[in-house]
Amino acid sequence: MGTTWRAITRHWWKILAVWVVVSASLIYYIKVSVQPLYETYHLLRVEPSHRELFLNIHAAEVFDHFMQTQVNLIVSPTVLLAVLAKPEVNALPMIRTSKDPETTVRGLLQAYVLPGTYLIKVAIVSPNPTEATKLIDAVLDVYLKSAESWNDAILSTQLDSLEK
Repeated sequence: MGTTWRAITRHWWKILAVWVVVSASLIYYIKVSVQPLYETYHLLRVEPSHRELFLNIHAAEVFDHFMQTQVNLIVSPTVLLAVLAKPEVNALPMIRTSKDPETTVRGLLQAYVLPGTYLIKVAIVSPNPTEATKLIDAVLDVYLKSAESWNDAILSTQLDSLEK
């Protein structure tokens, strides 16, 4: 034990120099090779209707199916192709350099119902927060416009049914 301690005290500066070089190399490698990821997300609030006019099914069961349908519509080809048709989305480097932009967007886009809530979380995790923000804003803009037209069609069908 005494010899080891004497060797350490005699060569402490060499040990310190090796430790500094190894630590600095590891820090540099981590800085160069690991990119930070940013999560950009929106929460969509979906409220259940207070009464079912045409269905005698349990309202919670119907609403759960409705929420899952909305999640699937957000990532549907109809919405994604409309998003990719927007010029501001096509100008994004992640879309421009992609061989299959629809698959790229579908891979980045996450949509799911937050358990125990009436919220749908739509998120994109990307190393570029600016591109992710523009992309998710375009997705939600197209989805909300599409959902409005889908709901208008359902409403007109229900109104026609009531009139008959």
